[in-house]
Amino acid sequence: MEKLLEKLDDAAKLVAPMLEEKISEEIYINALRELILALNETTAEEIEKLEINFAVKNSLGADKSLIKKSFPKEPDQVSLISTLVTYEACRREGMPDHSRIYMDRVTALRHHIDHYYGERSQQFCGS
Repeated sequence: MEKLLEKLDDAAKLVAPMLEEKISEEIYINALRELILALNETTAEEIEKLEINFAVKNSLGADKSLIKKSFPKEPDQVSLISTLVTYEACRREGMPDHSRIYMDRVTALRHHIDHYYGERSQQFCGS
């Protein structure tokens, strides 16, 4: 469980540098991949026991299920988890839930994900 929270923290810390293009898309996406691996290694029961923000905990559980059942392709998984990571980064900044700034950041980061994956880019576009 601690690994999952560590990887979430690592990825959330990269949102601002990625938006400012101070790091490469590869660094950001690798952090998201590591978070996905940690999420896959964590059971639903372990996620439920986490003492973290309710919305983040619920999103981790939902994302775990979606990654396992609905999104077999890496670009879709990365796009999905990027939404949660962006939410966590914005929450840490004290932004209201699902603010316009949050949505703009999700969109900007998805452009980077599109660019990184090219034609294999994600099909998932929900938030």
